[in-house]
Amino acid sequence: MGIPYNFFNNWIIEFFSKPLALRPGDLVVMMTDGVSYALKWSQIEDCLRRGMSAQDMAKGIIAAVESSGKDDRDNAAVLIFEN
Repeated sequence: MGIPYNFFNNWIIEFFSKPLALRPGDLVVMMTDGVSYALKWSQIEDCLRRGMSAQDMAKGIIAAVESSGKDDRDNAAVLIFEN
C-alpha cells in the first residue's frame, strides 16, 4: 500500500515501498507543475489517448500547455513511459 506523500489539486501523490507491477499498455506519466497549472486534468487525459505513441501524447500535452495562454507555462515538461 502506498503512503500519501503530497496533496496537489486533489491528487494524492504516493510513493510505494514495493515495486508496482505494470501491465502491457500501462502508462507512467511524470510532469512538472507548469503542466498541472496550465491544464485541467480532463485536458491531460484527452492527450493520453490509446493508439498514440508516448511521444505523440507528450507532444499533445505540451501543445495544449502552449495554447492555454497561462502565465506559468514556461516550465512545462512531461515524460511518458508506456509499458
